[in-house]
Amino acid sequence: MLATALVLPLLFAAPKVAAQPDGDPPVPRSGTIDGTTATLTFSEAVVSTDPGALEMAFLLDGIIDVDASVSPSAVSIHGKTVTLTLGTGAKEGQAVTVIYEAGYVGNNRLKDAAGNAVEAFYDFALTNNTGLDKTATPPAAPVAPTVTGRSPSSVDADWSAPADNGSAIIGYDLRYFQGDSDPSSDDDWVGANHSGTATSATLFCLAADSAYRVQARAVNAAGAGAWSASGAGSTLGPNAASPAGTTGAVSFSVEGDGRVRIDVPSSDDVYHVLYYQPDRAVPTTEYAVAIHMGADAGVTLTEPLGIGAAGAYRVATFPRDTPDDADCDGTDDLTELARAQKTQQAPLNGAAPFDPRHGAVAIPDMETFRELSFLGQDAELKHLQGLEHVKLYVEYDGETPVKVYFINSNTYPWHSYFFDAMGLAGHWASPHRMRGEIIYYPYLRAPNGEVGAFRYEVPHRRFAQSYELVAANMPFLRNNLYTAPSRDALPRNEEEQAVYDALRVPPILAEDLYGTSVFHALNGAVGYGLLRVFGPGERPTFRDIAILRQLPNDLPTVAGVISLVPQTPLSHVNLRAVQDGIPNAYIGNALEDETISGLIGRYVRFEVTTAPSVPDGRNDRRLGATWSIREATAEEVAAHHAARRPAEAQTPVRDLSVTTYRDLDAIAFADSDAFGVKAANVAAMRDFGFAAGTVPDGYALPFYFYDAFMTHNGFYADVDD
Repeated sequence: MLATALVLPLLFAAPKVAAQPDGDPPVPRSGTIDGTTATLTFSEAVVSTDPGALEMAFLLDGIIDVDASVSPSAVSIHGKTVTLTLGTGAKEGQAVTVIYEAGYVGNNRLKDAAGNAVEAFYDFALTNNTGLDKTATPPAAPVAPTVTGRSPSSVDADWSAPADNGSAIIGYDLRYFQGDSDPSSDDDWVGANHSGTATSATLFCLAADSAYRVQARAVNAAGAGAWSASGAGSTLGPNAASPAGTTGAVSFSVEGDGRVRIDVPSSDDVYHVLYYQPDRAVPTTEYAVAIHMGADAGVTLTEPLGIGAAGAYRVATFPRDTPDDADCDGTDDLTELARAQKTQQAPLNGAAPFDPRHGAVAIPDMETFRELSFLGQDAELKHLQGLEHVKLYVEYDGETPVKVYFINSNTYPWHSYFFDAMGLAGHWASPHRMRGEIIYYPYLRAPNGEVGAFRYEVPHRRFAQSYELVAANMPFLRNNLYTAPSRDALPRNEEEQAVYDALRVPPILAEDLYGTSVFHALNGAVGYGLLRVFGPGERPTFRDIAILRQLPNDLPTVAGVISLVPQTPLSHVNLRAVQDGIPNAYIGNALEDETISGLIGRYVRFEVTTAPSVPDGRNDRRLGATWSIREATAEEVAAHHAARRPAEAQTPVRDLSVTTYRDLDAIAFADSDAFGVKAANVAAMRDFGFAAGTVPDGYALPFYFYDAFMTHNGFYADVDD
């Protein structure tokens, strides 16, 4: 099918600084050390009733300074600043970090005026000023930057280095304000991301056709200098033909897997950003969902998710030598894509890169997902036991998700552990954060119709925006993502059902998982035998691993069962499997799975493992069951069956003393040795009190008649031969 999207010029609102939610504790912002004097500056004023008991440790080149314990006379607190005297001073050039253990009891914790206690932090780096020239002063103020419109959403700022006043300039701070004149308060300036000593920068994600003021200041070892005068400039108009980027009309088709296909003209010197608009009637609401490098032969654009019912797309094209910043984090797209670590290449994620041992800001492939995921029965959260999963954090600016952190879930079993290790500001459960998990189900049929799906589990409705951010940073997805409310959100599920139903990522609840899976483990065991496919009327042998196209009414002894149709635990096939101790599973795609179909006609080892269900309704741990199959040798098959064979011959007991048939009502269960177990079971059910006709009336013939038939015709001799 072909659809055309209404395309409007790119409009970005001016970035906002998220207000610190009420109740957030103070956090460390900066710190210095000069010999034995260390100074920490916090985000707001702090107090402590027992400052001498502060639990702090200082690491000098990674080694704890054991003499750095402090006494009341060696600690002073003035507003946001805490000054401490160490027992051993830092040396020039040493790396110095501080650990604050917080002291969870007593009154010695640092707090703000509202009583919010500073949380523990680790490896907070201090600027080491030991041995520096104390005659140096902060740099002079630069001249006003030159501000030039670069695109409808960005400006370039350039300035000259000022006098360094005796100490080399080590960096610059940059800030901006939307308007024709400077703001009346310093709090109204917006800080821009700038690192290094370059005297130019690009400010991204600005409003189109708008005036901006930009200021810069230089920093050296003595501190930050004064702010420059303001440079003034404007972004380009929304329809400007700027060198920074163009937007092309979008017509698209939909692939068989439900994802979009957009063929666009291109060249080697450009790249393309694909935007998704969930409601074509509101084109100003859109999400960057994919980035594709250009090519002279043209490019086909797609994205990780399926197209929604009312959605539209927009393509923005940018020259590679003047890239844009799709995630508005202050670093252009191509710089982010050029990072050495693939897990930190995240041009659609506002989160800054961090040590990959802790996690990732992008999951580019299944290999990375496996490296970050945890799979085991000792998962800290019961509903995740036996299920492969990666924990994550999403951070919001207002109602807009802007950052996602994928957590190394082997290292951090709880979200809060990762939060503390990363030293993220504020509290791990603050309203502007949302935690969740991505769970992988290898046997779940995905929205694209293929087997193997992911499930994004989060607490509340804000996932409606966050899954766009999460999926954009898992570019290997192929419309195989579901959403689901977590256990905490289940009580609200009905009232929020309309929100779920409107999503382009379908929801799936715990009670629906098992029925959507193409694999059910019915009986866990190991079997060896010849892998063969059987249709109706075909009869396997005791050495066959039988692939059953249909469930038979009667199944002889076999070495294992794979059914292509679902079974129930009480089906005849499974009861026989339990009785014989053989593996039994429903694997609906067995003939399409090369792991299985490639071994048909060969000896195999087939194993099924089962997992218990969980009672809280949050998940279905039966989906944590597994199967495995490999080729086996004839010797392995023979040894397996020899080990299962009884050491001594076993002959069922037959009571031949009953020589006449009996009505079912005259047979007891204890008469099974004379009439057989099936007849005795039906007879016993006659006493269960069911309505008339539920259990059939009738009679049964004893084994006596079978024995007489075999003896009279001499068939026992034939059997012995």
